[in-house]
Amino acid sequence: MQDKIEWHHGRGELRDYFQVNQQIHSAIVGFARNAVLKATHEALLARAERARFFALSVLGRWDESVREHQEILSALKARNAARAGQILAHHVRRTGEIVAETLDAKAMNDKADDAAAPEPPARPRGRKTRNVAP
Repeated sequence: MQDKIEWHHGRGELRDYFQVNQQIHSAIVGFARNAVLKATHEALLARAERARFFALSVLGRWDESVREHQEILSALKARNAARAGQILAHHVRRTGEIVAETLDAKAMNDKADDAAAPEPPARPRGRKTRNVAP
């Protein structure tokens, strides 16, 4: 799977990369052989999918993510669970930070746009008339 994500990364195929990336995360959780963890991960992964995809599209994060995956795989191959866990925790946390930073920046830009927007013209105030039946 690592070879696949690196291949998709090299070709600029973000959607294909993301699909395999999802499979990698699910496989790592599956290795724990913990049904509760797996169910929780699947529920959270489904809810966070859009944000995770978005985070990869932020400049530089995709490259960073590939390097983190390489480090996680190296730690797993070395059977260094503690190191793999540290890198994976950083990997997941970093994605969350990117999403939060980007959403904060968007909110600030939206506020700035709202503040710079001219006030809509006032509606003319005229005398209200009533229709009176004859």
